[in-house]
Amino acid sequence: MAIEGWVAYAAWIAGLVIIYPFCAWWADLKKRNKHWALSYL
Repeated sequence: MAIEGWVAYAAWIAGLVIIYPFCAWWADLKKRNKHWALSYL
């Protein structure tokens, strides 16, 4: 059973919208905090 094309695109867009705030927060944390372990994550 194949997934409709637009459903796959909608799922990707929804996933990016959901995860973007976390990624932005993580990037800001890495920029503000110079702990050596953060460079490996």
